[in-house]
Amino acid sequence: MSVHVLLDSTFFATSVPVADQQRVLLVPPGKGLNVGDTIFLRNEAGDLTWVSDVLAVGEMQGCEAWLGKDEPPAARRHALIGYLAKIHPGTLPRGTSRLAARWVTLNKRTLPGTLPWWDDAVMVYHSTLRLIEGLMTPEEIQQALERGYLNAHPSGHWVIPHGEARKRILVHVRGLELVCGLCGGPIASLEEATQDHVIPVSQGGPDALANVQLAHRSCNELKGNALPEQYPPFFPQPGAEAAGWYGRVPRRARNGRGGVRRGRPAVTTGAFQAQPVDVPAPVAATLEAAAAGDGSRSAHKNGSGGKKDAKAAPAAKAADAREASRAKGTPEAAASAKTAADEQAAADKGAARAKPPGAAAKAGAQDPASGKAAAATPPADGAAGADEGAAGPAAGRQKAAAEEQPAPAAKPAEAVEADPAWLEAVQADTLTALQARAR
Repeated sequence: MSVHVLLDSTFFATSVPVADQQRVLLVPPGKGLNVGDTIFLRNEAGDLTWVSDVLAVGEMQGCEAWLGKDEPPAARRHALIGYLAKIHPGTLPRGTSRLAARWVTLNKRTLPGTLPWWDDAVMVYHSTLRLIEGLMTPEEIQQALERGYLNAHPSGHWVIPHGEARKRILVHVRGLELVCGLCGGPIASLEEATQDHVIPVSQGGPDALANVQLAHRSCNELKGNALPEQYPPFFPQPGAEAAGWYGRVPRRARNGRGGVRRGRPAVTTGAFQAQPVDVPAPVAATLEAAAAGDGSRSAHKNGSGGKKDAKAAPAAKAADAREASRAKGTPEAAASAKTAADEQAAADKGAARAKPPGAAAKAGAQDPASGKAAAATPPADGAAGADEGAAGPAAGRQKAAAEEQPAPAAKPAEAVEADPAWLEAVQADTLTALQARAR
């Protein structure tokens, strides 16, 4: 089995695709190519970019056979190339040799300088066989096979079955410690470790074993898709006090799918383990204190009003008495009001019969305030002015009767005993509200 290194631009120009990851290559004269050989493609800078296998080699005549000449044209060799896989920069160690020719077949002298790992390690493929994951030694491959971290493909290549197998290869096969590659802090378990791509896939990095390191989930989220030269000044270790310059909230908490949201206090287990406590509720004492407070405020209000204006005290007292009588609806207040109304009606009728039409003018001369109003009214309304003048004594007697009527005394508040069922309901509602707030 031989190893060939070809210039990638020339390879794609002299071959045609025939199937997925398969191409037919025209082999130049004098170049030996056999089934099972390995072909590496390089760029102008000398970095390896692709790798493939030779699946079949054959000869066929050229297009000159269609011209109908007597001598058949010379046959040309073609090769079927398959399992074309991408090699990202940095996945394989670079050799010291600098190849200038477009087609180079390596030998024992040139092989160590071009592929320094060829005798000591084996290439490991991605599960799709489209990408080279990295290199592993034969001992590592044997351990990975025993643990089920590698699969053998029918083509003879070793394949990593899934992404989670990379973490197990790094820890259980290569003996890598559970340490975050970003902050340097320890990781509790392999399940809590995440696979961080040193060069993010969105920045052109490969999803391969050679580009993966272990990291905390919080450190991995803080890094994002930054390149190594774009990392933050430092990564805070999870659980450390004063964790760092960047107080980041987990992504799940920001999307509202779990965790502790911003602006809410942390929920402790004691909030759900608290037991209800019987708190005495002095309902009767509270009602008595409220009644005493209302009485003192009313007395203070009446006393201050009397100091400010002594003339307004009887009117305020009478108004309070009328409001109390109207609120209580006592028979004495109703009888007094009816008597006053009858006296006022009799006085109005007598005044209307006794006084002449010009009496309103004389009454106006005696009382300046009422006289001014009487002068403003025409003579036809003299009777109405007389009724208003005569109604004054009756209204005074009604007001005096209301003032003499004593206000009903307020009944003392009865002592109310606390209901145990009511107290339990209040305590249950309070506990439910606290638990809902804690959640």
